[in-house]
Amino acid sequence: MPPDFLLKTYNVNFGLAGDPDTLAAVGAGAPDLVLLQETTPEWEQALRAAYGAAYPHQDFIEEPGAGGLGVLSRHPFVTDEILVSPAGWFPAWLLTVRTPTGAVQVLQVHLKPPYAERGGWFVGYWSTPRERRLEIEAYLPYLDPALPTVVCGDFNERGGPALDAALAVGLRDALPRGEDTWRWRVAGIELEAPLDHVLYFGGLRPLSAEVQLLGRSDHLPVLVGFALEQGGTTTPTRETPPPAAPTAPPPPR
Repeated sequence: MPPDFLLKTYNVNFGLAGDPDTLAAVGAGAPDLVLLQETTPEWEQALRAAYGAAYPHQDFIEEPGAGGLGVLSRHPFVTDEILVSPAGWFPAWLLTVRTPTGAVQVLQVHLKPPYAERGGWFVGYWSTPRERRLEIEAYLPYLDPALPTVVCGDFNERGGPALDAALAVGLRDALPRGEDTWRWRVAGIELEAPLDHVLYFGGLRPLSAEVQLLGRSDHLPVLVGFALEQGGTTTPTRETPPPAAPTAPPPPR
């Protein structure tokens, strides 16, 4: 049974704009929807040039440094909300995609890195998990529980308060094995961790999930194929206020 749509999330690394191997990794596997973290104006230019024909629906959020986000889609989508981080870091992006099978709601996140303004990376490793949880808990109430939903992106944690908070409200992880999605070489030793996640609920069923060993970013692309078991509305708009969420070593960016 083929999936109804293929979704990819990928932190492309803001310092690698236009890198050929990383650019090729964006479209590898022919996903229908690509969610990108750490895009920049230079990345946007390269992506539009390389994928304008394959992905006619594109949009980007420009933020300083590593805060940019991008969306490449074969199908029309609308932006529901750009959500400001309560931790003062990168925004999240809530959108709804009109797939041929039905509407799918997607929340793309890039949660706060393990960095503390006072104390740097060492202190941040211990102090920032609660801030990532604060971010997720601020974003989840914007989700429409009536729509099939994906929450994905760079969580900057292998498992912790933010991921626990998302799973506690009924989201499930499409990569339950905890496959490593981040790598960093230090003094000849490669550090690895499962920092990128694709969570889902509401009539979606993952038929395939893989971490692609592609590109030159410190993150690896994650590709998930979903079956849409119950269609949502075919008109992705929001006419009411967002309801509550459903119930039932060098660190990375």
